[in-house]
Amino acid sequence: MNSKGQDVQRLEFAKRISVKKISIFITIAYFIIFSYIAFFHHPFWFEPEGVMYLNWGNDLVFGDASEVYIPDSPVGWPIIHSVLSDYFGDAFVIGKTVALLSATGIILTSFYVIRNLFGDKIALVGQLFFVVNPRLNVLSVEAMNELLPIFLIMISFYFITKKTWSSKDIIISGLLLGISATIRFQAIIVMIPVLLFLVIKKKPMMLNVKHGTIFLILFIVGISPLLLYNFVTFDNLLETDSSQYMIWFMKYQTPEWREQMIEMELSGEGGLLKTIGLDPQLFFKNYFFNLFFNNSSHLFNFNTFSNMSIISLIPYVSIIPTIGGLGYILKINKNDLKIMFISLILSAITILTIGNITEHFFALILIPFVPIFLKKIRKIDENITFFLILAIVYLGIISIVPLKGPYQLLPMWITIVLLSSVFLVETLPKILNKIKNFNKNFSRNIVIITIILIIILQIGFSYKLLDTVLYDWDRVFEKDVQKINFKNVMNEFVNSLSMNKERTPSGITYYEIGKELAKQPNIENSHVMAKFPAYSYYAGSKYIHTHLQEGNKNGTIMDFVTKENWTDIDKYNSNMFSHPNNRFNTVNVTPDYFIFEEQQPGQIHRLRGETTQLNNLKILLDPENPNIPTNFQFLFKSNYTNTTVYKINPLK
Repeated sequence: MNSKGQDVQRLEFAKRISVKKISIFITIAYFIIFSYIAFFHHPFWFEPEGVMYLNWGNDLVFGDASEVYIPDSPVGWPIIHSVLSDYFGDAFVIGKTVALLSATGIILTSFYVIRNLFGDKIALVGQLFFVVNPRLNVLSVEAMNELLPIFLIMISFYFITKKTWSSKDIIISGLLLGISATIRFQAIIVMIPVLLFLVIKKKPMMLNVKHGTIFLILFIVGISPLLLYNFVTFDNLLETDSSQYMIWFMKYQTPEWREQMIEMELSGEGGLLKTIGLDPQLFFKNYFFNLFFNNSSHLFNFNTFSNMSIISLIPYVSIIPTIGGLGYILKINKNDLKIMFISLILSAITILTIGNITEHFFALILIPFVPIFLKKIRKIDENITFFLILAIVYLGIISIVPLKGPYQLLPMWITIVLLSSVFLVETLPKILNKIKNFNKNFSRNIVIITIILIIILQIGFSYKLLDTVLYDWDRVFEKDVQKINFKNVMNEFVNSLSMNKERTPSGITYYEIGKELAKQPNIENSHVMAKFPAYSYYAGSKYIHTHLQEGNKNGTIMDFVTKENWTDIDKYNSNMFSHPNNRFNTVNVTPDYFIFEEQQPGQIHRLRGETTQLNNLKILLDPENPNIPTNFQFLFKSNYTNTTVYKINPLK
């Protein structure tokens, strides 16, 4: 058949099956596949954050709300989860259902958001990148609170980027972002670039101000239940600060800085400005490390497993389609290349003078594009401009702290998808067509093969990641997971063909021990001290949190469980994550049960080292050890992990 006949056939096929129908089919298929994974391969609740949010919600709704402090998160989802669980029952099922429906909504909405900017082809490719994203796939089956606010943000994007819109669209967009902010504070960061976008649009200034005002008012209306609740309960509009997160995760710290940060956190007098004021040089050293390495690595995989990269398995390579798409959108010419070269030289000199090339090399890629973007901001499609502003503002603000999870970048990740999709669908074919002897059909086939290879690699990584999370999370640790690579992903496919592979699902230890504890008398009024809250969730007990890394190495085991030799910040952290919450340390409770689980080197915080009681507690792994306190009554040991359970009897 000649080329003309093939074109006619393709045209007829396109008439019968539209891209829009394909996107809906993809969404339905996603929902079916991940429903099966969520409800048949994730039977036990092992995500500590999910259980903690439920506990906080129960304390807020049914306990003393003034005692509750949720670090870096609003009260919206905890309250919603608690109320839904009280009404419908199984909190674990509710958490998974909300996550699954939100993920499905994100998949569907991604197509229409991208379609607002580009054609159907780019929208479909972008939707496929969402579908095969490993981190999104894991979150879609976990009982967490990450995806519902992202779904609301995506719908907001749809209304704000419509080709033609009215005040009604601005109202809906602002309201949805405000509601999203009651669940996760990232929506507040998203609000800023939306407001900037509305103000700089190519319309009369007064009209832009009007639209921006309407949006801001509706955003405040959406977030107002949270503001009102915080003000009434805590006498504070936004009951959060980032001090706790910085204390735990900032890479560069000094003993003096850490001590002062802890004092501010305990006194409730923390805040960003005070944090900067403690040691401005140290703060900005951490900030630029976060911006140009740690947080950017979550987007592009600078040799880290924990990433949202378009090609998760291969480090650095996903920068190429992002830069290619950005260059295409900015329509870079020879004069622009001169400006970029000068910016590159200046950036390199600055980094070599006051920075570190291994930590700040991403600045050499990012900064040269900034003057070109500012130069052409009025010439670019307004909606594309919005997503570029979103990426710059969001990454710039959130890099105040070092992100531990790549999913925290989901609100801006769509920009990476947009640029990469544009590169593959528009830029790459034009590059190939300029190569001698490459005809149009050949270039198109190369593009299709490239997209298919990316999708296959992402599906493989998703499979391995889901398999690790859902079947090995009790037994593996971050350093082990970092070993996921191309070779063992391919091996995993081969191994999956074996029908004799016996597996135990993650979280089975929590379920096993929790159900055994549930048989203990008066367990509902008893306190279980453990590292993870899922034990007490299944036991139906109260919960005392421990990292198992508190105390003084010279203390006794009883000193540990009574917190007698804990620091003030360790007590504060424990009270914050315990259930019922005990924010102000008004109640000092000795646990009725203690659960000790073996800790691997990757689980020990780098700033604790050998100074804690962890090594002393290890004797609890051997119930026959004569040094175990006489009032510690061994109950049982897990059949699945090296975890022991003791009942703590009163001292005689």
